[in-house]
Amino acid sequence: MLFPHRSGNTAAIVLSMGVAALAQTSHAQEVRKPFNIAAGPAASAVTEFARQAQINVLASGETLAGIDTPAVRGTYSVTEALALLLSGTNLISKVNTSGAVFIMLPA
Repeated sequence: MLFPHRSGNTAAIVLSMGVAALAQTSHAQEVRKPFNIAAGPAASAVTEFARQAQINVLASGETLAGIDTPAVRGTYSVTEALALLLSGTNLISKVNTSGAVFIMLPA
């Protein structure tokens, strides 16, 4: 699901695949899964990545605007698939202790 949140001029995109995904995050990120994500706008690709990976992903709409990501097709761990998805962009990812993934620009 895509949950836009507005605070002033900043829009945040919260991609949530449910609480059940949180309990399995550290192990789930290393399990190999099939991914079929088309190249295109980062907002769409990140949304599809979260759905296919069955994890929580958070990103600012401003951060993703105007960025295109490459296609990710094949069987990968969540970590590998995310690295491929963000390759060629200036985006980075961080994982918090609950396993949610934050996508952002480097500081």
